Amino acid sequence: KTKLTESDYDSLLSKSTVHLEKIRYEFNYEVNGVLFSLKYDEFKNGELCMFEIDAKTEGERNSFPVHNLPFKLEEVTGDMRYYGYRMVKMLK
Repeated sequence: KTKLTESDYDSLLSKSTVHLEKIRYEFNYEVNGVLFSLKYDEFKNGELCMFEIDAKTEGERNSFPVHNLPFKLEEVTGDMRYYGYRMVKMLK
């Protein structure tokens, strides 16, 4: 990742053909000695939220207690509609 200055961001934004705004929250969460890296994205129109769970190994990722969450998750790993610029189509 490269950190952008505000002027770099404004310049890139003015050249963009599509625009998608989101707020990202990133935090660590430990359960049973396993440290998870969590990312939660809220998209501006409020119709879609994404929750990303990561850990050191696939086994650790799979041990995350999703049944304790107050919302239902849908697995979208590998679904190209949820990658990069394609997200715009998902939210229109």
